[in-house]
Amino acid sequence: MSHKEPPPKGGEATSQRSRFLQRLTPPTPRPKRPTSQRGADAEKIAAHYLEEQGLSILATHQRTRWGEIDIIAQDGDTIVFIEIRMRKANDPWEAIASVDPRKQQRITQTALAYLVAHPHLAQKPHRFDIFGIAQTPDQSLHFHHLRAAFGA
Repeated sequence: MSHKEPPPKGGEATSQRSRFLQRLTPPTPRPKRPTSQRGADAEKIAAHYLEEQGLSILATHQRTRWGEIDIIAQDGDTIVFIEIRMRKANDPWEAIASVDPRKQQRITQTALAYLVAHPHLAQKPHRFDIFGIAQTPDQSLHFHHLRAAFGA
């Protein structure tokens, strides 16, 4: 006579199935992170300052497969590609210094793609600026606009 194993209890099969379904269920969207909001605020501050300095904002958040350019502006006849960096620090130079050569290369490639897509701007001179913002512990902001921060 052979002995058969009893079928698994409903609870065991259900828990295995629910673990399987949990893996298939897409995760719930995360709420917007405070750093994303700080970045958006930093870009608004920079755009306002740049407009006060006479630059015309042409575009913001230009994305390509190589990366993103925060602000594209026109300063006289020059097209300006601007990277905005904000750090919790006492000195905006810490934010500016965070744009390393790899990030510069990604910005340059994104700018080239933008110029290819906008050929009427491709013949104009261009430059790459960095706008650094430091948020001090007392929440005050200090910023510096570094013109021609790096070359293409």
